[in-house]
Amino acid sequence: SVYMTMGTIELLQKRNPRKAMANFMHSKNLMREIGLSDDNHDMMIADVNIARAEIILSGGFNKTSDKEFTRLSKKLYEQAKKEEESLDMFCYLGINTARGLIDFAKFDEAKEILLDLFPRCQQVYGETHPLTKEIKNSLRKCYTGIVQIHRLAAC
Repeated sequence: SVYMTMGTIELLQKRNPRKAMANFMHSKNLMREIGLSDDNHDMMIADVNIARAEIILSGGFNKTSDKEFTRLSKKLYEQAKKEEESLDMFCYLGINTARGLIDFAKFDEAKEILLDLFPRCQQVYGETHPLTKEIKNSLRKCYTGIVQIHRLAAC
Protein backbone atom coordinates (compact mmCIF):
# COMPACT_ATOMS: atom_id res chain seq x y z
CA SER A 1 0.00 0.00 0.00
CA VAL A 2 2.84 2.40 0.82
CA TYR A 3 4.52 1.69 -2.53
CA MET A 4 1.23 2.17 -4.36
CA THR A 5 0.76 5.48 -2.58
CA MET A 6 4.27 6.70 -3.48
CA GLY A 7 3.79 5.78 -7.16
CA THR A 8 0.37 7.40 -7.17
CA ILE A 9 1.75 10.62 -5.72
CA GLU A 10 4.14 10.70 -8.70
CA LEU A 11 1.12 10.32 -11.01
CA LEU A 12 -0.56 13.21 -9.23
CA GLN A 13 2.55 15.36 -9.61
CA LYS A 14 2.72 14.48 -13.32
CA ARG A 15 -0.82 15.80 -13.61
CA ASN A 16 -2.61 12.51 -14.20
CA PRO A 17 -5.14 13.02 -11.40
CA ARG A 18 -7.80 10.68 -12.79
CA LYS A 19 -5.48 7.67 -12.66
CA ALA A 20 -3.99 8.84 -9.36
CA MET A 21 -7.43 9.08 -7.77
CA ALA A 22 -8.33 5.57 -9.00
CA ASN A 23 -5.09 4.24 -7.47
CA PHE A 24 -5.69 6.02 -4.15
CA MET A 25 -9.26 4.66 -4.02
CA HIS A 26 -8.00 1.15 -4.77
CA SER A 27 -5.28 1.49 -2.13
CA LYS A 28 -7.84 2.73 0.40
CA ASN A 29 -10.16 -0.21 -0.35
CA LEU A 30 -7.28 -2.65 0.14
CA MET A 31 -6.43 -1.03 3.48
CA ARG A 32 -10.08 -1.26 4.52
CA GLU A 33 -10.13 -4.96 3.56
CA ILE A 34 -7.25 -5.69 5.92
CA GLY A 35 -9.10 -3.94 8.71
CA LEU A 36 -7.57 -0.47 8.92
CA SER A 37 -9.83 2.26 10.29
CA ASP A 38 -10.39 5.68 8.72
CA ASP A 39 -8.18 7.20 11.45
CA ASN A 40 -5.22 5.08 10.35
CA HIS A 41 -2.29 7.21 9.16
CA ASP A 42 -2.10 5.57 5.70
CA MET A 43 -5.88 5.86 5.22
CA MET A 44 -5.70 9.55 6.08
CA ILE A 45 -2.88 10.08 3.57
CA ALA A 46 -5.03 8.40 0.90
CA ASP A 47 -7.98 10.68 1.84
CA VAL A 48 -5.83 13.81 1.63
CA ASN A 49 -4.56 12.80 -1.80
CA ILE A 50 -8.04 11.86 -3.07
CA ALA A 51 -9.24 15.35 -2.11
CA ARG A 52 -6.15 16.80 -3.79
CA ALA A 53 -6.89 14.87 -7.01
CA GLU A 54 -10.53 16.05 -6.92
CA ILE A 55 -9.39 19.67 -6.72
CA ILE A 56 -7.03 19.20 -9.67
CA LEU A 57 -9.74 17.41 -11.71
CA SER A 58 -12.18 20.26 -11.09
CA GLY A 59 -9.65 22.84 -12.26
CA GLY A 60 -9.33 24.19 -8.72
CA PHE A 61 -13.00 25.13 -8.43
CA ASN A 62 -14.29 22.42 -6.12
CA LYS A 63 -14.98 24.23 -2.84
CA THR A 64 -16.07 21.05 -1.03
CA SER A 65 -12.86 19.19 -1.93
CA ASP A 66 -10.85 22.31 -1.16
CA LYS A 67 -12.25 22.53 2.39
CA GLU A 68 -11.97 18.76 2.84
CA PHE A 69 -8.34 18.81 1.68
CA THR A 70 -7.48 21.55 4.18
CA ARG A 71 -9.36 19.82 7.02
CA LEU A 72 -7.81 16.42 6.32
CA SER A 73 -4.32 17.87 5.93
CA LYS A 74 -4.52 19.56 9.32
CA LYS A 75 -5.98 16.41 10.92
CA LEU A 76 -3.20 14.27 9.48
CA TYR A 77 -0.55 16.64 10.81
CA GLU A 78 -2.14 16.82 14.27
CA GLN A 79 -2.32 13.02 14.46
CA ALA A 80 1.34 12.70 13.48
CA LYS A 81 2.27 15.32 16.07
CA LYS A 82 0.60 13.26 18.80
CA GLU A 83 2.24 10.01 17.73
CA GLU A 84 5.71 11.38 16.90
CA GLU A 85 7.24 7.99 16.12
CA SER A 86 10.31 9.52 14.51
CA LEU A 87 11.21 13.17 14.11
CA ASP A 88 12.41 12.58 10.53
CA MET A 89 9.06 11.10 9.48
CA PHE A 90 7.18 13.80 11.36
CA CYS A 91 9.20 16.54 9.66
CA TYR A 92 8.73 15.02 6.21
CA LEU A 93 5.01 14.64 6.80
CA GLY A 94 4.72 18.22 8.04
CA ILE A 95 6.69 19.59 5.10
CA ASN A 96 4.71 17.53 2.57
CA THR A 97 1.43 18.59 4.17
CA ALA A 98 2.51 22.24 4.03
CA ARG A 99 3.62 21.87 0.39
CA GLY A 100 0.21 20.51 -0.54
CA LEU A 101 -1.47 23.44 1.18
CA ILE A 102 0.89 25.90 -0.54
CA ASP A 103 0.07 24.31 -3.93
CA PHE A 104 -3.56 25.30 -3.37
CA ALA A 105 -2.74 28.77 -2.00
CA LYS A 106 -3.60 27.81 1.60
CA PHE A 107 -0.70 29.90 2.87
CA ASP A 108 -2.02 30.65 6.37
CA GLU A 109 -2.69 26.96 7.06
CA ALA A 110 0.72 25.94 5.72
CA LYS A 111 2.43 28.68 7.74
CA GLU A 112 0.75 27.44 10.93
CA ILE A 113 2.14 23.93 10.40
CA LEU A 114 5.61 25.13 9.42
CA LEU A 115 5.90 27.50 12.38
CA ASP A 116 4.97 24.63 14.67
CA LEU A 117 7.48 22.32 13.00
CA PHE A 118 10.40 24.74 12.67
CA PRO A 119 11.58 24.96 16.32
CA ARG A 120 11.65 21.16 16.67
CA CYS A 121 13.70 20.63 13.54
CA GLN A 122 15.99 23.55 14.27
CA GLN A 123 16.65 22.35 17.82
CA VAL A 124 17.31 18.72 16.87
CA TYR A 125 19.02 19.11 13.48
CA GLY A 126 20.44 22.64 13.50
CA GLU A 127 20.26 25.48 10.99
CA THR A 128 22.13 23.81 8.14
CA HIS A 129 20.19 20.52 7.97
CA PRO A 130 18.19 19.99 4.74
CA LEU A 131 14.90 19.58 6.63
CA THR A 132 15.39 22.87 8.48
CA LYS A 133 16.30 24.59 5.22
CA GLU A 134 13.23 23.13 3.50
CA ILE A 135 10.98 24.46 6.26
CA LYS A 136 12.55 27.93 5.87
CA ASN A 137 12.05 27.83 2.08
CA SER A 138 8.44 26.76 2.48
CA LEU A 139 7.85 29.54 5.02
CA ARG A 140 9.24 32.06 2.50
CA LYS A 141 6.74 30.77 -0.07
CA CYS A 142 3.95 31.21 2.46
CA TYR A 143 4.91 34.77 3.31
CA THR A 144 5.33 35.63 -0.38
CA GLY A 145 1.92 34.12 -1.16
CA ILE A 146 0.24 35.97 1.70
CA VAL A 147 1.75 39.28 0.56
CA GLN A 148 0.60 38.66 -3.03
CA ILE A 149 -2.94 37.88 -1.87
CA HIS A 150 -3.05 41.10 0.19
CA ARG A 151 -1.77 43.11 -2.77
CA LEU A 152 -4.45 41.62 -5.04
CA ALA A 153 -7.13 42.33 -2.45
CA ALA A 154 -5.99 45.96 -2.22
CA CYS A 155 -6.49 46.52 -5.96
